Amino acid sequence: MKLNYDNGNVSTGNVMTMQRVLGLEEDGVWSDEDKRAAGNMTALDAWKAYQTGQLSMYRSKGTV
Repeated sequence: MKLNYDNGNVSTGNVMTMQRVLGLEEDGVWSDEDKRAAGNMTALDAWKAYQTGQLSMYRSKGTV
């Protein structure tokens, strides 16, 4: 169980979608690990990047 997370106003399902794009465990929780994998973006910023088709370009390699 991940204790430190902040999904902001992003739904669990949308967080899971972003985790899939980033190649992370799809648990619906935007943790520090997920934030690092998304170029240090919050869940809300990452969701905005996803909606414009830019999230995958922020994917950090080797963070998982």
